[in-house]
Amino acid sequence: MSRRFAGKANLSFKKKLKLSFVSCISPFFVLATMSFYSIVIFGAFEMRESSFWKITITLMAFLIKVAGNKLMLKLVGNLPKEDIVDQALFSYEFVTALLLRTLQLSIPDEHTAQVVSLISAVGEMSVRQFFFNLYLKDGLKKDKVWSLEEKRAYSKRGLLRVQDSSNDMLVEYLSSIAAGMFIVFLAPTGKFNFATKEVVSTDTVISLMLYQLVPELFIDLYVTFTETFGGLNSLHKAYWSLERGVVQGSNYRSDKVGTLMKATFMKIGLAICMTCFTLEVCLA
Repeated sequence: MSRRFAGKANLSFKKKLKLSFVSCISPFFVLATMSFYSIVIFGAFEMRESSFWKITITLMAFLIKVAGNKLMLKLVGNLPKEDIVDQALFSYEFVTALLLRTLQLSIPDEHTAQVVSLISAVGEMSVRQFFFNLYLKDGLKKDKVWSLEEKRAYSKRGLLRVQDSSNDMLVEYLSSIAAGMFIVFLAPTGKFNFATKEVVSTDTVISLMLYQLVPELFIDLYVTFTETFGGLNSLHKAYWSLERGVVQGSNYRSDKVGTLMKATFMKIGLAICMTCFTLEVCLA
């Protein structure tokens, strides 16, 4: 028996049942978060007229997104299949980022929206850097020889960090484009201006998207630089490599090809599906 199937055979029935339950509950967690955003957050955003409250509500939405991300990591982090974990994290990140970007682009005052975008970008970088520093601190505080279980657990945490940060990078661009399309094409019809009663002009939406995406590019470069030179270089290479999962000596590629491949073919398709699903939930 191969190592892959031998590892699965060693799982107890209770463990398999628990993993199956977690795999099934993660989509409901995404749906619950989506419903909370569209009903509570967007409802409060529409009721408040002042820029102060709109900024406050948007920042609250950002904090909820971060807290939910950490809960999702706890929820699916122990699943044995990397691909399931990766897709679950991507789905949550994309849905929440899409709704948050829609909220930011719906702020009628362009200067207020720029401030919110800048604060969100700096906040995201700070959060990612904070948890990466915690990861490094946990790795450096050990003054004894690590057991095999501890090494595996720490390596798993590193992989989750790379998965999460890589998904963040993909999601920020895809969600901004999708949110911009929401505002430009659907808000004037009156069917999608639930975050604000005012219609934001196309020029303003494009300008705000640039204010979001240009700083995001430099933030992603900085965070990736600190992670690769902070000890996660090998995991980044393995995660983004086109050769991951290739069987030596053959032309066969398994479903575990590198994420760059999945980002091009699978995740963009998943993002389109999640965009349509999010739109359906919000308009229901």
